[in-house]
Amino acid sequence: MAYFVETFEDDAWADRWIQSSSSKVVNDQLVLDFNGEWAVAPPSVKPVNESTRGLIVMSAARQHGISARLPQPVDFAVDNKPFIVQ
Repeated sequence: MAYFVETFEDDAWADRWIQSSSSKVVNDQLVLDFNGEWAVAPPSVKPVNESTRGLIVMSAARQHGISARLPQPVDFAVDNKPFIVQ
């Protein structure tokens, strides 16, 4: 059973995924800022099929953070199965 599947087949992915805007300031100085940019594109290596698309980072040497809400809560006590994120 898959709790969440994202195929990035449409441009509405940007509505489903939330880019982190977190930062950390220590002694009035910014020490960490999630300012990396994301995009959806085909993989740079040979894809399994021609319509394969996925999240890629667009900015080097930056902090990246992105998340999407699961459509329903996962109850690990009931399911008693491993939760795997790929």
